[in-house]
Amino acid sequence: MGTCSSCFVLVSIGSAGASCIGFYLPYWIKGVISGPNEPSPLKTFFSTFRRCNFPQLSADQTDIVIERECGRYSSFSDIPSVWWQLATLVVGFGSALTLFAAVMSFLACWINDMWTRLFIRGLGLLHLGAGLLITLGLLLHPLGWDAPEVTQACVSSSKYHLGNL
Repeated sequence: MGTCSSCFVLVSIGSAGASCIGFYLPYWIKGVISGPNEPSPLKTFFSTFRRCNFPQLSADQTDIVIERECGRYSSFSDIPSVWWQLATLVVGFGSALTLFAAVMSFLACWINDMWTRLFIRGLGLLHLGAGLLITLGLLLHPLGWDAPEVTQACVSSSKYHLGNL
């Protein structure tokens, strides 16, 4: 294995790690919410399928309480916007593609004569496809900024305009 393929493996692993971490972490949008029993406003965070510090009905279904934790939406249909649902699928598939390409390039380090021109082009196409999918997901995400959860946390938000804290 040459220096060029070693560098490709490291860049592949780095890009896969960055895309997967970015997809999973809920810090895409930062807003502020306040609950009826909260003394001061709380910071809230959203991504396409995760959120932190969110309002929820209490156990007896009578009050709204602020959950001070990060978590996923209960089901795919609970994601507040169709655009966020689509962005979740597109960015998730793009992250999976780049992770697959990184694993393939890492495993190829121990197989003799694996680094052929066809293999390298295939890995490059996988990374290109993953990058295009992630970019598409990032372009779709702002279309959901007019969802009620976001407009409550970021005052006067709309598509491609996030509003104020």
